[in-house]
Amino acid sequence: MFPVVADHLVGYLLVGELFSGAVLLTNGGWAQAALLWATTTPALVAFRRMLRERYLQPLQVGGCWGSAISGRTARRQDVSVN
Repeated sequence: MFPVVADHLVGYLLVGELFSGAVLLTNGGWAQAALLWATTTPALVAFRRMLRERYLQPLQVGGCWGSAISGRTARRQDVSVN
């Protein structure tokens, strides 16, 4: 659940940053909006990409949790112990 929550949280930060820059533009703060978009957007996008590659992609490749998240039926294999 953490990877999904973190991904959504960073997405919400990106949307909030976009709207904050739009408010700055409408109020005449061109330099502030440009500075906000030039510094914050690349960092948030890089962080979100890192979160997806490190935490979300392994969940969707396979395994019990990956198949449950992607909507497929999870199958448990019984392993005999000698």
